[in-house]
Amino acid sequence: MNKRKRILAACLCVSSSAVLADSNMEYHIDGFLTAGFGVLTGGQVFTQQLDANTLESQILAGLPPLYDTVLARPSIYGYNGKLDLQQPSIIGVNGRLDINDEYSVLLQITGLGATDFEANVEWAFLEYKPNQNWDFRFGRMRIPLFMFSDTVNVGYTYPWVSPPNEIYQFVGFSTYSAAEMVYENELWGQNLRATLYYGVFSTSNISVGFSGTFTAKQLFGGYFTYGNPDIYFRMQYGEGYLQDVLPTPALATIIQAYTTIYGAPDVASGYEYNNTRAYFEEIGINIDKGHWVFLAEVVKQGTNSPQFKTTLEMYATLGYKIYEDWLPFVGFAQEKTLDKATRIYGGLLGEALNPLLAQVNTDQKTVTLGMRWDVFTNTDLKLQVERIDPTHGTMGTYSVNPNQADYLIRGTVDTVF
Repeated sequence: MNKRKRILAACLCVSSSAVLADSNMEYHIDGFLTAGFGVLTGGQVFTQQLDANTLESQILAGLPPLYDTVLARPSIYGYNGKLDLQQPSIIGVNGRLDINDEYSVLLQITGLGATDFEANVEWAFLEYKPNQNWDFRFGRMRIPLFMFSDTVNVGYTYPWVSPPNEIYQFVGFSTYSAAEMVYENELWGQNLRATLYYGVFSTSNISVGFSGTFTAKQLFGGYFTYGNPDIYFRMQYGEGYLQDVLPTPALATIIQAYTTIYGAPDVASGYEYNNTRAYFEEIGINIDKGHWVFLAEVVKQGTNSPQFKTTLEMYATLGYKIYEDWLPFVGFAQEKTLDKATRIYGGLLGEALNPLLAQVNTDQKTVTLGMRWDVFTNTDLKLQVERIDPTHGTMGTYSVNPNQADYLIRGTVDTVF
């Protein structure tokens, strides 16, 4: 166990709240844990990959690039045809130090099974609350793009094994160093909470499939929620800027060759991404009233570059509580590329680029059946089956095209303490 893992393990041995001796400061520590399994059905499939050895010579000869047919096993969200006991597992600790009535320091450290439980600081920020209406935060925080962004690692706070991946797995970064200004008040008998945020990143080499990688530099925007604990609405708009975009080697070779030989400046300029603007639009609703539970979000994401896709993601989940402790639910989710036609090239250039761009498109539909059982007031058991179907000739968010719908079966136990 390395040093960072030992620190995380030591932190999680403590769950307490106390007043520090000889001062008015108070601290609170609590934690959360998820353990589970996952497996993707389906076997190996034949897929086409670029022949890197002959790519440049084919282009220079005025021929379309060659593709090799290989046998591969599809994977999605880190799961493949093997039983995985580590991918869904999460362990974390929250700490809060109240310095006085106005100032507090908050910290969250997590370890994800997907990264071998390496300790990661999700929150580390100073909170200044001058009165009951205003709240100012400065430091490292989770990016507030979606409805469950703050609690995405705390499985006990939502009905699914994990929030729908069509939305929550799409953005390649989750934290930033930021300043947030929050205003909260009552409006027409309901609670209104409005937040403005501005942050910067140190995240680099974020993968975007066949397009390559990029570095996200800054993000700013705002969101508000309106409602009460039984039902509330959320709307969000954010903008960010991308820099240092690097195409994959295969795509870079094609761009360079066709720009030099055939003249394709529109292709090359599409990959000049310094200060490229990206935007995120979201609207959501959360209903938990009586026996019924309904959750839905719609997100649109895109950039001002023709090579990065513009997508629409959505999900809707409906559940019905039985005896307060059991929640069977059904859900539907979809991811759709909106601008396929504007990223298609003609002629020999199209024969080279279009197959690659088609693999950047990630259209898919998911139908989910699941069950949550609240065993104790702080512990639940979950089981869900997802039918994930790539659509419109794309491979969805699979690693390779499965050529059919596959089933992802997952289960977890979640607890907070």
